[in-house]
Formats: sequence, C-alpha cells, structure tokens
Amino acid sequence: MANFHGAAGRDRLKNGRLAGIPAGLAAAVWLLRVASGPVMAVTAVGHPDWNQLEKQFKEAAAASGIPRLAQLVDAVAPHDDPRAAKLLIQYALSGVDYGLELKAGEILFTMTSAEAKKAIYEQANKNFNYKTRLILLGVVYALYQKSDPDALVVLQKALWDPRNEVKFAALRLLKLAKDVNAVDSLIALLEKVEKAPKGRLHYDIHAALKEITLGHDFELAADWKIFWDTRRGQKLEPPSRTEGKTGVLHKFFDIALDSDRIAFVIDVSGSMSRRDPPPAVGKKQGEHKTEPIKKGKQEKDKEQKKDEFPIERERLYRVKQELIRTIRSLPEHVHFTVQSFASEIKYLNDNPALIAATPANKEKAVEWVNKLESLGETWTDTACERLFADVKGFDTAILLSDGQPYRGKALDEKEVLDGIKAANRFARCRIHTIGFKQAGENLKRFLFALAGQNDGKATMLE
Repeated sequence: MANFHGAAGRDRLKNGRLAGIPAGLAAAVWLLRVASGPVMAVTAVGHPDWNQLEKQFKEAAAASGIPRLAQLVDAVAPHDDPRAAKLLIQYALSGVDYGLELKAGEILFTMTSAEAKKAIYEQANKNFNYKTRLILLGVVYALYQKSDPDALVVLQKALWDPRNEVKFAALRLLKLAKDVNAVDSLIALLEKVEKAPKGRLHYDIHAALKEITLGHDFELAADWKIFWDTRRGQKLEPPSRTEGKTGVLHKFFDIALDSDRIAFVIDVSGSMSRRDPPPAVGKKQGEHKTEPIKKGKQEKDKEQKKDEFPIERERLYRVKQELIRTIRSLPEHVHFTVQSFASEIKYLNDNPALIAATPANKEKAVEWVNKLESLGETWTDTACERLFADVKGFDTAILLSDGQPYRGKALDEKEVLDGIKAANRFARCRIHTIGFKQAGENLKRFLFALAGQNDGKATMLE
C-alpha cells in the first residue's frame, strides 16, 4: 500500500540500541556518527549541548526533514536523560512519520531513570497533541509491563482525556493489563458515560471491567459499585451464573454492533456473485473443499451455472439481505454509512459522511444497498485508505470481503496490513471483519490478522 505515508519506516530507521546492541557499543556507534558528520553539538567532555541540539531538532522539524530528524533521534538514543526524552516527544512523536514514531517510542521505552520516566508520564497525559499522547500510552503500557507502578496511574488518567481516541486506547490497554487496581476508575467513568445513549465507549468500559473481574458483568455503575465494595482486596472468582444485561442487541451477521458510529465496508467484487454450497447435512460446517477464487477473474464467476445453488446462497445477495435487516434495526441515535468497494469505491452519500439512523435515512440506505452489483477486483487497501481519508467521526468499521487484496495480482498481505495499521494509528477505529469459509484459508488468515491488529473480531460465514 504505497500511498500510506511511512509504512516502510521500520526497516529504514534501525539503529544499534534498538537492535539489541549493548549500551556501551551503541554509545561508541553514536560517537563515530558524530565524528563522521555534524550530527549534533558536543561539549568538551563529550556530553551533548542540549540547547544546540534542541535548535537542530527545531530546524529539522520546520523543514520537514525526516532523515535529519532520524539522525538526531539516533544521537540522543544513548542518553537516559529527561532532556532527551522531551526532545524525542516534542519532535519525533508529533504524528508526521510512522517509522520515526516507532523508533523514538522504542528508545523512550528503554529509559530507566526516574527523571526520564517522569517526563514521559507527564506528557502522556498533558501534551497538547493528542497524537503524541496516543503514542506515549503505548510506551507507558510497555513500562507498566516492566512493573513500574506509576504507569498504571497514567493509564487511568487517560480515561478522562478529552479525545475519545485516547480513551479507547487507554481502555484497551487496561483490559490487556487485567489489573484490579483500575476497577474504581472504570466504574467512575461508566457512571459518567451511562447518562448518554450507548456507544462504543460504554461497551468498551464494560468489556474492560468484565475482563478484569474474570467475567462479572453488570449493567449499571451503581451495581458495579455494590459488587466491588464487597470484593475489593479479595481474591476474585469467576461468576457462578450470568449476571450481566450488557449484551449488544443489534448484530451484522455474528458481529455485535458495539458502537453508535459505524461504517459498513462491503466487497462487491466479481466473485461476490458466486453461490456457495450449503453446509452438508451430517458434516461440520465449513467442511467443503472449495478452491479459493483468484481475484480479477470475475468472468469465471459469471460462467457459473446460476441454478446450481439457490439465490439465497449467492454471497452478495446474502450480504445485502443481512445489511438491510441490520440497517432497519438501528436505533435513531446511531450514525452510520456504507462504502462498497471493488475496482471502484462508492459511498451511500455523494458526500461520504455518517448519517443518523432516522426512518428516512434508513430507507434511503436500503434503496442504495439493493442496487449493489458485483463486478471488479478486490481493492481492500484502497477501500481502507479512502475510508480513513473521506469519512470523519466513525469509531467502528465492519469490513466484509470474500477475497484477499487484489489489483492485477495478489497484493502483499503484510504491506496491506501495515498500511492499514499506520492509517488507523490515531483514529483508533475498531475494525471487525467478515469473510466466507468457502473462499479459502488465505482469506481467513488475512481477515483475522486485520481484525486482530485493530482491536476487532473476525468471523467466517458458511
């Protein structure tokens, strides 16, 4: 996915320290670099001139000089110093280059001095740039995994960040941490959020609480308070019965609609006209040995006998029926859009934006979905690139496809995944994926990887 800026940055921006070279050797490499060119100012005793170095960082940033910034990042790498941390945060974590962000973040993670970590923690909660705060939360979580107790405090403070993207990141990290010391903060946030219609934030808080408390689940913050007041400081046990009432009422196939700002991304390539055999009686579902279709060969799909299986087994027909049912079930407070993709990208509206699920808008969407036809290749990479560029305000996407990314030839799977990850790093959109079992294991691998790296779930239809 060449259009995603900085996708190859990881390989371009390697240095000794990040590759596991001992600190002394990394410092020697740094000194050699200084000796070979004017990378930075050094005092007579070999220590950085921090004022001059900050000037060089500022000049490189003003000129959008990514290679120069990478040089300067290398230069401060050996220094476990709060001044080095502040320079990296200000000039390398502003969100302009993915590779630079990864490199600087890994350097920050290696810092061990109390003063350097204090600088990291303060900026993770207070930096004016929400993109910087998002990147630093990843560093903070890595420090938490190294048993730094102050890191958990920072993650909890991020729950009250003014940007939902930061809240989503903090919730995901606290869910991964499974630390009971975060329960009180999560209940407090739920108490505030539950006053509004249910959206992704509501469901993410419940998911984190449920994970941390080994499966306990309550609808209201008041019930969580009662539960936690009687168990705080005690060993938790899984619930003996299902307590919760927090299940999502609306689904698209097997994917719960755990958000109120949703983008449906639907593959309408040529192979979506294919009719799959129904699950055989007496066999496990998905046992059919159907060969995966090569994208770009839609002519072969059209040649398939239309009466071989009923219309109800046509992929696009099934998707259209389910999408229409789902759209009609949406509550009015939900905002949504639909994108179709093949060799061309189209949206529900000429102006690609979320619309409220009013009766009139839902019927308009149903009419648009009914007109979808299958033709073309599977430009999954372009579909995701355009979605993030064109549509503002969505926090959940459901991508349905029956083939791997294809444009004249199969695209490199890792490159596509890396590009989508880079594009989503500040939106923090959850991406669920849906595929077809009969389309083969390669599709399944790709869709599960795509959902997994974007905090989503994947399912394969029979």
